[in-house]
Amino acid sequence: MREQLVMRLHLMLAVAIAFGLASKALGESADQATPVEFSFERDVRPILKAHCLECHGEGEENDSGLDMRLRRLILAGGESGPALVEGNPDESLLLERLLSEDMPPGDRKLTAEELAAIRNWIASGAKTLRPEPDSIPDGVYVPDEERDFWSFRPIQSPSVPVVKHQERVRTPIDAFLLRKLEQQQLSFSADADRQTFIRRATFDLTGLPPTPEDAQRFILDQDPNAVEKLVDRLLESPEYGERWGRHWLDVVGYADSEGYTIDDPVRANAYHYRDYVIRAFNDDLPFDQFIREQIAGDEIIGFPKKNLTPEETAKLIATGFLRMVPDGTGKVTGDEQPLARNQVMADAIHVVGSSLLGLTLSCAQCHNHRYDPIPQSEYFQVRAIFEPAYDWKSWRNPAARLVSLYTDADRKAAAEVEAEAKLVDVEYQQRSDELIAETLEDQLVQHVPEELRDDLRTAYQTAAKERTDQQNEYLKKYPKILKISSGSLYLYDRDIRGKLAGLKKSYDTKTKQYVEAAQTKALASLADETAKQLATVIKVPADKRTEAQKELLAQHAGIEVTADNLNTFDESAGAELASLKAEIDNTKERAPQLKAISERAKAIRATKPKENFVRALTEIPGKVPDTFFFSRGDHRNPMQKLQPAALTVPATAHAVNIPLNNEKLQSTGRRLAYAEYLTSGQHPLVARVLVNRFWMHHFGKGIVATPGDFGSLGERPSHPELLDWLASEFMSGEWSLKHFHKLVMTSTAYRQSLRTISADDVDPDNRLLSGMSLRRLEAETLRDSVLAVSGKLNPKPFGPPVPVMPDRVGQIVIGIANADAGRPGAIIDMQGEEFRRSVYVQVRRSRPLAILDTFDAPRMSPNCESRPTSTVAPQSLLLMNSDFLLKQSIVFAERVTKEAGDDPRAQVARAWQLALCQTPSDQQVNQTLAFIDQQTKNLADSPEAKKLAKDDKTKTPQFLALSSFCQTLMSSNRFLYVD
Repeated sequence: MREQLVMRLHLMLAVAIAFGLASKALGESADQATPVEFSFERDVRPILKAHCLECHGEGEENDSGLDMRLRRLILAGGESGPALVEGNPDESLLLERLLSEDMPPGDRKLTAEELAAIRNWIASGAKTLRPEPDSIPDGVYVPDEERDFWSFRPIQSPSVPVVKHQERVRTPIDAFLLRKLEQQQLSFSADADRQTFIRRATFDLTGLPPTPEDAQRFILDQDPNAVEKLVDRLLESPEYGERWGRHWLDVVGYADSEGYTIDDPVRANAYHYRDYVIRAFNDDLPFDQFIREQIAGDEIIGFPKKNLTPEETAKLIATGFLRMVPDGTGKVTGDEQPLARNQVMADAIHVVGSSLLGLTLSCAQCHNHRYDPIPQSEYFQVRAIFEPAYDWKSWRNPAARLVSLYTDADRKAAAEVEAEAKLVDVEYQQRSDELIAETLEDQLVQHVPEELRDDLRTAYQTAAKERTDQQNEYLKKYPKILKISSGSLYLYDRDIRGKLAGLKKSYDTKTKQYVEAAQTKALASLADETAKQLATVIKVPADKRTEAQKELLAQHAGIEVTADNLNTFDESAGAELASLKAEIDNTKERAPQLKAISERAKAIRATKPKENFVRALTEIPGKVPDTFFFSRGDHRNPMQKLQPAALTVPATAHAVNIPLNNEKLQSTGRRLAYAEYLTSGQHPLVARVLVNRFWMHHFGKGIVATPGDFGSLGERPSHPELLDWLASEFMSGEWSLKHFHKLVMTSTAYRQSLRTISADDVDPDNRLLSGMSLRRLEAETLRDSVLAVSGKLNPKPFGPPVPVMPDRVGQIVIGIANADAGRPGAIIDMQGEEFRRSVYVQVRRSRPLAILDTFDAPRMSPNCESRPTSTVAPQSLLLMNSDFLLKQSIVFAERVTKEAGDDPRAQVARAWQLALCQTPSDQQVNQTLAFIDQQTKNLADSPEAKKLAKDDKTKTPQFLALSSFCQTLMSSNRFLYVD
């Protein structure tokens, strides 16, 4: 058996070496050479930590008595004796158990690389880098190597290097990048041309294409500082905050719905946080303040308090940062409720970890982190910082956490309006009583024998609980009496409408009868010929009589009988009709009368100051819940009580005091203390994580390619000194993001053209930045660009989100749902709201907008650390067939026709400039005109085109061919990608 295991190990080692795996030392920096000799601390302990220490050293008890946290403890062994024999891997029990796959238990086994590393270490004498400590505390032991991991070291301010090609250095960024490029015999690419640069910069900072006019101005600008001026202009545009706010909303996990359950309830007030973020970016709010407000804005303003100022309201809204994760607690019940509550807290801690710390804190929720120095106990100590605000045992569901922004002045004004409305309510009640009494009398007369009317009237007017059996019998026999109420009057109005119809019919009949009789009598007093002539004229409608007819009537003024003057000719008939008319006027439906009064009260109440609510995270004064360590992360298995604290290893160089309860505040002050620590400038991770993410949005990939993981499983920085210099510069620049943008965008590195293929062999992923990388537009930028190019983009900022809904085939589109018995009803006009920027479109977790979803818009569960970029067939199909693209192509063609006139060459040039920020060559124009001509011929006989032209005469085959060209432009790679 042992021989078979040895042979298997040799085979695995050979495979590992063949693939260059065994030579990789775990935890190395990207530009460090691997030492020849293997060591426990560097090569073996990380493997044991990932697979073994949970049961052999870091748990409550050591399985089989074996502690593997130190080399000497492994050598000492456990119940089966020493676990290794120095220099002899074939005789080492540790390797034997690993090879047999008895250990570790479960499905997760060591890889060939890991087994080879352990064998090499044992074979080389099982050495350590330094003498091991004589004793270590129980539980998690963090050796110096883990404490000295690159991202846990204090941020340095490295000096700017001097490079060979100093003439290419515009900012210190260039010098750091050039040093590594020159080590590989590489350099920067040439500067991009002006057209390319303005398109790149405008998309980067605003998420929209530059207009042809802006591009031309920049191209012709001879000022040496033209680039700086362009960047300044873009940074001051309101679109900047919408673009860069969207980046932050990804990291936060912003959504306009709760998620978690299939219902996915809408968050009606989440948009306040979105607007706060956009304003913060536009105002260049210092990022340290931005962070403090989001973690502890309520504690900063001393909440709870009344009559918040706009500045205080903004800080309260900022805590929505911690309220954006999925929250099903408003829906689930029973045993699911505690699980849902704790999941909210776990997700919130994950967001904090990935957005600010660059650490996978969630990996320490159920056990000690297998790769980073984060004990499970410290995970719950971090949780304790947020526990008073969430308080899972005294939970407040989403609706209960909403904070009203009503001021005392608002309440006073609302009370005055309510008092006025209540006067109308009194009027309503009085009129309701009168109308009910009238209805009761009508029904008694119509349906009840006279001898029972008094008894039924009394029975109806008696309170239900006080009625006698006889009264109940009466009412049961005459249910129409029993059901009379203010809410049911409309049912009895049917009788009134019938009565009214009869009265009107009787009035019309009698009017005609009496007028004709009186007219005959009046004409009888005249000569026969004259009477005949007048009789003929009177039958002609007044507005159709000739001048001669009018003259004849004028000669016999007062001879024509009408309903209005009937009383002059027949006083008795006139009186009868007047009485009938009065009865008609007094016979009114009763329900509309009450509705009119109710509408008046409603209109008065509508004048109250609107009560806005914000989705915030707050604490209840005086309530300080305990935090317990959950065994295996299960809330049903609480263990020891823990105090709030920050992670130990990142705080090694800076003492952190998180209070249990700050008596100076109405809240515990825990989150405020933590936020101040994170933004103190002493934290080794926060500034690095932030500038790395900003860099990623400018260059497509971060200096650390895993923006949410700066731990041992994350990638190492390609330029660690540059990362530290940027972090230091960011903090010394008062945490100004706009300063960071300008520093980056005026560098040679950013102003380069696309890199050449010649660098692929040396740097296939372009980590050294010998040129710019091609980047596809993000989902929102693509949709917004289509609207901008077509001229339909609605620039309206802020406010409630633009709603989404499923269309007739189930695809999610922008629109207001109008379902009738489960079927889509008429389309509701959105008054241009459907053309607003994508950042304002509702983010419904269960209803991702089709065009955004197809182009990799994230689904927040709970957040998005970096977006993938896919290239799949549905993207092309959407660009070809979606109603959105087809309609916008027609609108684009209309714009081009309006702006360029009837000249086809001018139309092609204008479309090209609008869509691609480029003036087409003569050859491109000629090829396009040939395409449009052919497409015009193809469409001439198309049934669809004929139908469209029939509905709209301007949609000729030639126009539709132009719109096809416009669609082609917006579907082209030149439109979809930025170089």
